[in-house]
Amino acid sequence: MHITLWPKGLIGRITAVILIAIVLEFIGSILLHDQVDTYTTREDHARRVAELLVVGERLLKEAPPEDRHIILQSLSTKHLTAQLSDRPSVKPTTDEKLNRLRTQIVAWEPSLDNNTLRLATAAPSERGKGQDLVGAMQMEDGHWLEFRSRDLFGRWPMLYRTVGTAAILAGGVLLAAAMLVHSLGAPLRALAEAADNVGHGETVTVLERGPRDLSQVARAFNAMQTRISRLIADRTQALAAVGHDLRTPLTRMRLRAGFMVDPENREAMEADICEMETMLDSVLAYLKGDSDNEPHRRIDLAALVSTLVDANADLGRDAIYEGPDHLVLETRPLAMKRAISNLIENGLKYGDRVRVGLDRADGEVRIRVEDDGPGIPEEELEHVTSPFFRLDEARGRDTGGLGLGLSIVCNVVEREGGRLRLSNLAKGGLCAEILLPMAERQSTMG
Repeated sequence: MHITLWPKGLIGRITAVILIAIVLEFIGSILLHDQVDTYTTREDHARRVAELLVVGERLLKEAPPEDRHIILQSLSTKHLTAQLSDRPSVKPTTDEKLNRLRTQIVAWEPSLDNNTLRLATAAPSERGKGQDLVGAMQMEDGHWLEFRSRDLFGRWPMLYRTVGTAAILAGGVLLAAAMLVHSLGAPLRALAEAADNVGHGETVTVLERGPRDLSQVARAFNAMQTRISRLIADRTQALAAVGHDLRTPLTRMRLRAGFMVDPENREAMEADICEMETMLDSVLAYLKGDSDNEPHRRIDLAALVSTLVDANADLGRDAIYEGPDHLVLETRPLAMKRAISNLIENGLKYGDRVRVGLDRADGEVRIRVEDDGPGIPEEELEHVTSPFFRLDEARGRDTGGLGLGLSIVCNVVEREGGRLRLSNLAKGGLCAEILLPMAERQSTMG
C-alpha cells in the first residue's frame, strides 16, 4: 500500500504549504538572528574591554600601590573582572578569531595600539555558559593588567532565546493561518456536500458567502442546480405525457384484438401488444432514473427476494431461493424489487433454471442470481450494462426487448451506493451479483 505524507484535500495542502513556509522562516530567522546577535555581542564586549584597559591603565598609573586593589574592584563588574600580575597568564596566540577581536578593541581605543595585548579563551567560570575571553595588557611599569570577559563565545543561551521568540511568533502565525484556512474551507466543504446530495437526487441551496471567488462558485452551482431541476421536471412531464399517449392506443389495440375471429392472429396481436407495453415500461423506468423520489424504508429483503422467486415458481418456472428467512435492509423497496425482478427475468429468458441466493459478509449484502444460459463473452461483460445494448446473437435466442434491463438494475444499485458485478460460471451460465453496503443501523433477523 502506497502511503504519502502529502495531503489529498485542498485545505490540507494549503495548511501544509503554510506550515512549510513557517518552518523555513523559523529556521532562517534563527540563523540570521544568531549571526546578528553574535556580532553585536562581540562588538559590545570589545568596547567594554577597550574602556576597561584605557581607564584602568590611567587610574593604576596615577594611584599609589596600596590603592590599586580598590581601583581594580571598582573597575570589575559581574561580566568583566580585572586584576594585576607580575607575569602574564595569557600566552601569545595566532587565532584568527582572537586577532579580529583585538582589532575591534584597538578600533574603539586607538591608544592601545602601542601596548602589548594578548587574548585567549578559557573554560567558562559558570556552569552552562560559553567560553570566556581572557586577556592581558602590559603597562608602562611592567605590570600586566589582566581581565576576564564572561560568556563571550557562548551560543546556546542566545540560541535558546532566539528559538523561544521564533516559536512564539510561528505559533501565532500558524494559528492565524489555521483560522484563515478554516474560513476558506467551510464554503468548499459545504459545496462538496451539496454536490454529493444533488448527485443523489436532493435539492440543496448553497449559501453564497465567503471570498468573492468562492461566492461566485456557489452562485454558479445554485444556477446550475436550478437548470438541472428544470430539465428534470420537464423530462418528467414529458414522460408522463408519453406514457399516457402511448398506453391509450395500446389499450384500443388490445380491445380490437379481442374481437378478432382468427385465434392465431389474435394471439400474435396480443403478444405484440404485450411486447410493446414491456418495451414502454422499460424505457419509462430507465428514463425516470434519478427523478424517482421513492423514500428509503426498512424492509425484509429476504422476504422480498423469496416472494419474487415463489411468484415465478408458481408460473411453472424453475426458480430456487437459497438464503436466510429474514434480512432487514434500508432501501427503496419498489426500485430494489424492480432490479431483482429484472435479473430473475433475464436469467429465465436466457436459461431454463435460476438460482437466487442472499447472504451477508464483510459489511455487504449480496444478492446472487445464477442461470444456466449461454453466458456473456468476457469482452462484452463491461458493455452489457450500457443502455440499449443488445447481445441476443450471443445469447442464442430471439428474446426481444430494448436492452435496458441490466441498465435499470445498474442505476438502481448505484443509487443505493452499491455495485452490480457480472461474471460467467465455470459450468456455464451467467452470475449477476448485487452488492449493497450494510449500514450500522441495518441488522439481520432470524
